[in-house]
Amino acid sequence: MGKEAVQIFIFNLETPQREILEELRYQILSCHPEITEKIAYGIPFFYFRGPLCYLNPHKKDSGCDIGFYWGKFLPDAAGILEEKNRKQVRTININDFQSTQKKAVVETIRTAIKFNSERKN
Repeated sequence: MGKEAVQIFIFNLETPQREILEELRYQILSCHPEITEKIAYGIPFFYFRGPLCYLNPHKKDSGCDIGFYWGKFLPDAAGILEEKNRKQVRTININDFQSTQKKAVVETIRTAIKFNSERKN
């Protein structure tokens, strides 16, 4: 249920949603060589010294959310993390992965990796 399952999950999506998730997956995995992936709760989850983030495709449009497991504790200088009445998880809604948004998303992924590296279990 690892890499291959995530690839199949994304492959089975319609374009442009597939392209958005492929790019997000690439950006996540490119941030650190120790990041692992698997399907959990029916969607792609990514791990680095514990849960890191997940990709949740929208059912009503072609976008998706990237959710950060410890999002509550991440700084949000770009103002892109959404609470949506959740205690811990924060998400970024992505409908069109533009270069300006890409930079902020990648920076948030790197911040989440740093948080997981420093977090006491």
